Amino acid sequence: MKRIVVTGASSFIGTYLIQKLLEDKETEIYAVIRPHSANRNRVPEDARVKIVELDMAEVDKLPSLIGCDVDGFYHLAWNGTRGDSRDDENKQRENYEASLQAAKAAQEMHAKMFLGSGSQAEYGFVSDTVSESDEAKPNTAYGRMKKQTYEALKEYFRGTPVKLYWVRIFSVFGPEDYEGTLIMSSLAKMRKNEKLALTECSQDWDYIYIRDVAEALAKFSLAKAEEGIYNVASGKIRPLKDFVLEMKEILHSDSEIAFGAVPYGSAGPVHLRPDVTKIQTQLEWQAKTEFADGIREILEKKWRKS
Repeated sequence: MKRIVVTGASSFIGTYLIQKLLEDKETEIYAVIRPHSANRNRVPEDARVKIVELDMAEVDKLPSLIGCDVDGFYHLAWNGTRGDSRDDENKQRENYEASLQAAKAAQEMHAKMFLGSGSQAEYGFVSDTVSESDEAKPNTAYGRMKKQTYEALKEYFRGTPVKLYWVRIFSVFGPEDYEGTLIMSSLAKMRKNEKLALTECSQDWDYIYIRDVAEALAKFSLAKAEEGIYNVASGKIRPLKDFVLEMKEILHSDSEIAFGAVPYGSAGPVHLRPDVTKIQTQLEWQAKTEFADGIREILEKKWRKS
């Protein structure tokens, strides 16, 4: 059996990744979640999924709990991803330290690959297309610590057999997404024909459906791609306004959309134009789900009973 560790296993991305990994009948998953996690029921129920309750501050205990010789280690756990927590230096530092402990555990368990979850936030405010070779200039504690974590992991695994992958995931969406995102909050209001107050939504954006993200991440378990940073995005870039209007059309909503009612911040509109050439080439992967199909699936899964 192929043995894979996934931290943050009850997270939005973690649960879909596990579902995808389980498609290989010879794979066994060690799903690491917080003790007494409220989201425990999100973890797929399968005899090949072993739940390990462990706080990330104690992730170094994994080798003694699981044993040696795992094939892959996905480190997705990260606290403080939203709101004011993104600029909480102490909280972000805790994530950094936990990531280094996770790396140590992976090495002790002879993992062939270690995948860390980065973010588009590492790039900061950019107006041009961004590729993995571009200098990252994060402007939040969250983005800075993500970048610092990758640099530390790269040094830690240097000269070892472990292949390090660092995925900078762009705007992922799906049925279990956070209620406060633009997509989820807009859909909730559009279903009720309520007014939406938004920015001009003139910035270019890239949305990728959660199932496509899971498929891309699962492919790294083979450890055949060259190590390093990977942008994970659809590559289907459009003005944000187009996405909003498409949601309204799908719902046949009568909502009034007040574009420009909300001002941009001092930096102006922030564009997302990720270059996905590397991941498409190295993994022979590309996003399959069209935005409209993803929205319809959200509506079916989240609101089918109402």
